[in-house]
Amino acid sequence: MPHDTREIYEGVKGIFPEVTGAVPARRSLTAPVQAIGIAAALQVLGQSDVHIAGRELRHLVAAEVPSETIKHLTGFHRMHGITPLLSAVQLTAQEPMLRPSDQLRYGLPAFLPSRPSPRGSLADQRVHKIPSRFWPGWSVLLSPPQGAYGRTFRPCLSASLALVGTRDDLRMSTRRLGSVTTRQMTSKVLQLLHAQGCWPVMSPGVV
Repeated sequence: MPHDTREIYEGVKGIFPEVTGAVPARRSLTAPVQAIGIAAALQVLGQSDVHIAGRELRHLVAAEVPSETIKHLTGFHRMHGITPLLSAVQLTAQEPMLRPSDQLRYGLPAFLPSRPSPRGSLADQRVHKIPSRFWPGWSVLLSPPQGAYGRTFRPCLSASLALVGTRDDLRMSTRRLGSVTTRQMTSKVLQLLHAQGCWPVMSPGVV
């Protein structure tokens, strides 16, 4: 932003209306505030992919408390006429604040993340095509250097794959596979992968 516009922004950012699903009437906003909003939107929408755009959006709405940041971000998807592209940007902006299982559910590592379909048929169809123990070749490629054993790791990967793009939680995902693993174990494996820095490499392989 230009220096003078930045000064205006610092002076008014505390009184911006919260995003609640309704866009404030244009006539209720001053010209400088409109200019700030347009500049911010162009900064987000001008990025080369949704993941970079998500980081820009996250920076704009970041609060001291992560839950408040999520509150600001989740309001966007309730706006009328939001496009799949903008929805993907909003989802990627939440990425650091979401659990690994939720990141998989929304397909965040994918090119265009999206919200789960309201229909349950996807989960029902997918579970019949997923082995109860994840494919050996892929399991070796996705396995972290230490802390995971094949006999527990592979069923957890299968449950994680069954989760992608659905509204299932981990408990339902593991039940669909015949209870070959548990919600707690799958959650532990996902947290292990996330904590060891393997997540950016392995999660696209699951999604």
